[in-house]
Order: sequence, then structure tokens, then C-alpha cells
Amino acid sequence: MTDENQKVFKSKDNRDINMLPGDPQGSPDESFSEGKLPTKEEELKKEGYDHLIKKLKDKKIIIREGRCQRVKVDGKFEYNQKAVDVYLAMDLTNVITKYPNAKRIILISSDSDFVPVIKNLEENGIKTILYTYYEKNRDSNFSRSNHLIKSVYKYKLIQKEDMTSCLLK
Repeated sequence: MTDENQKVFKSKDNRDINMLPGDPQGSPDESFSEGKLPTKEEELKKEGYDHLIKKLKDKKIIIREGRCQRVKVDGKFEYNQKAVDVYLAMDLTNVITKYPNAKRIILISSDSDFVPVIKNLEENGIKTILYTYYEKNRDSNFSRSNHLIKSVYKYKLIQKEDMTSCLLK
């Protein structure tokens, strides 16, 4: 097949920047497009994160990490994990076949996107116990989802102190 006969699934025309990842120059989210190395603060955050992940893994807790997305907001870089909810949904769905004797699972989340998976588990005889944190402000990153809370067998609210006084430090 020649280049002329190949199907193009992504336009090579970069004029419509709304259809491209990253910035208008086309650099991907994760790149250091400005040629700067991580700051000391960023390095310390990464070390703290790596320390927490190691402690959790040492306790045989399975960690699901997505890819890291770096975006610039108001002149500052923010880092977000992407696709973690998809990995968790896959894991939760696989509980049905991988662990046929499971009767309950514990989910730590505030994301109502898990409701369909929770309902699927319930249809297969598995009850979900939810540990969740939320703030009363609807525009916060942790706003309450009544839909999520109503979908589970039981739920427990996590307090901010539960996270800041963690023994895994």
C-alpha cells in the first residue's frame, strides 16, 4: 500500500488546536516544552509520592496509576493522573471472575463514574462498601455525589484528618 492509498485517521493539519493534545505548538502534555527541569518543590512532591506508594505496596495494597498529565493553568503547572478510574473499573469488573467467592469489596473514591460498576457487582452478589471524602461546596474537587452514596451497600465518610494523620508517612 502506498502513502497515497493509506487511510488517515488523524489530520496532519494543526490549525484546529481543539482537536490536538497539549499546547498549540503541538508538544504533548508530559513534555518539558519550556526546556526547564523539575523544580525542587516538584522533586520533593515526587519523592513524597514515591514514598507513599512504596509504603502501600509494602502492605500488599495494589496501586493503580494512570499516566501523568501536565497542564499549565494560570502560569503554573498542575499534574493530574489520567485513566486511573478506567483501570479501577476494569479491576472491579474482573472481581466477578477472578474472585468468585468474593462477597464484598471496599472502594475508596468520590467518583460517581463507578456507579455502573457498583450496580454490576451488586447484580452478581457482591456488595460494595464505600469510603469517601467530600466537601459541601459543589464546585470543589471533592463535591458529594448522592448518586454514588445511594448505590453502595454501606458507606463511611473519611475526614480530612484521616488523610493528614496517616500512619504511612
